[in-house]
Amino acid sequence: MTYCVGLFLREGLVLVSDTRTSAGVDNIAVYNKMHVFERAGERVIVAMTSGNLAVTQHVMSLIEDGLDDPETGRTETIYSVPSILRAAQLMGAAIRKVHDYDGEALREQHVHFDISVILGGQVQGGPMKLFHIYSAGNFIQATADTPFMQIGETKYGKPVLDRNATFETSPMDGVKLCLLSMDATIRSNLTVGMPIDVLIYKRDSLQVGYRQRLHEHDPYYTMLRQRWGEALREVYRSIPSPDWPAHAPNAMRRRWDDPPLSPEDIAAMRRQPPSPLNRRASDAPNAPGIERRGQPVPATEGDRMPEPSLGAGAAGAAAEPFRTGTTGPEPVGGLAAATPGRRASDARPAPSTPPAEKGIPTSG
Repeated sequence: MTYCVGLFLREGLVLVSDTRTSAGVDNIAVYNKMHVFERAGERVIVAMTSGNLAVTQHVMSLIEDGLDDPETGRTETIYSVPSILRAAQLMGAAIRKVHDYDGEALREQHVHFDISVILGGQVQGGPMKLFHIYSAGNFIQATADTPFMQIGETKYGKPVLDRNATFETSPMDGVKLCLLSMDATIRSNLTVGMPIDVLIYKRDSLQVGYRQRLHEHDPYYTMLRQRWGEALREVYRSIPSPDWPAHAPNAMRRRWDDPPLSPEDIAAMRRQPPSPLNRRASDAPNAPGIERRGQPVPATEGDRMPEPSLGAGAAGAAAEPFRTGTTGPEPVGGLAAATPGRRASDARPAPSTPPAEKGIPTSG
């Protein structure tokens, strides 16, 4: 798998890609997914690829060797296109040509034709642009409102970009964002891995401003991931835990299949003390309760206490209805549940002692 991300910023472009390729768990390799086509002072075009490695290599070879233009009859390459838009069109045409050449054979082998490309840069006399090109050869363009593009394993690194990336972000802050996005992906997905390729292009410069490959023990990357992890843990600890009624002193025990509480129920839960009318029939006598429209819920045979620690035994015991009175519920049979946490139905009458054990003659 792959993860590549590109930022479209007012000051320029930031492009970051991983280098891991895999064909199963025992076939891991490093492959350059960032392809740079530069003629200083004339053009800088960068393509980052994701998908089937054979397909992406074929496409990259085609745009370098050239495709015949049906209108002019001339061969057009990535180094001869007059604009970055035309470069995206050339890339789309190359993808479609590879599909025509290899698509049927791949289908017969049950292999999916898969390629995605982030292509960005600038050609002299034209504007800087950033495109996301799909397997069909069509593409979309980044704008000030949507300033980043992702391909490959995108879901893990997207949240930090959604929250922080804007068109006004500086290139160096953009590098930091892209590396945080890449670190989140590497941490959560084994098919994305080091080293990481980073490139910065300054708008209208027509030359690569900065390019570097970061390895696993790069000092800045190591510091970034450590401080980011510590900051997340600190923020997590500093946020208060929820103060929900389920943990309040007057909260009732709720079953997993109970309906959600309404705001009125929650208010009543905090207001009403335990009483014969606001408890379930299956609740223990000392269990706090909630007003359920004045009607206690009758016990059923399936209303069991799942936790042995509450006194129902490992298998649970069916609840018995309560008789209610002015002094609180009384279990049927007059059995007092003196132990907190036990239901009245858990109490059992003591077995009668045989007369012989009381010293009373049994015959005679």
